[in-house]
Amino acid sequence: MTILEYFNEEMAIKRKQIKKGLYLISASFLIFIIASIFYILSALFDVEFIKVIAKIIQIFCIILFARGVWLFIKSILSLKKVLVCPNCRKSLSYFVTDSNYTNKIIWCIPPQFPENVKNCSYCKICLDDEMTF
Repeated sequence: MTILEYFNEEMAIKRKQIKKGLYLISASFLIFIIASIFYILSALFDVEFIKVIAKIIQIFCIILFARGVWLFIKSILSLKKVLVCPNCRKSLSYFVTDSNYTNKIIWCIPPQFPENVKNCSYCKICLDDEMTF
């Protein structure tokens, strides 16, 4: 396995984590709408039990939202620990997150490591070499 293949696999894992985070965030908004409907029903029918259910749903919604945001932020910030040159141990994550090297914004991890980057910018090792563990 080459270093670039390893980087691309790790970036695919991080993209999946971002998708999970975004799904959790969108699900929390849908659940918040359900909690709002329960609050409206409790106001219309003056039933305390529905208000308790709405509060429980709202707490679940906040936890779901926080988990989604945490996954989203963690997947982007952990790129610094994952995309490391095996020779000099310096982080190469700026090639992925910096818009000067990629045409993507930070919200989206590109599908592969930039093609114009062939060497480590610190120690000049070729990234197409086989990886030794």
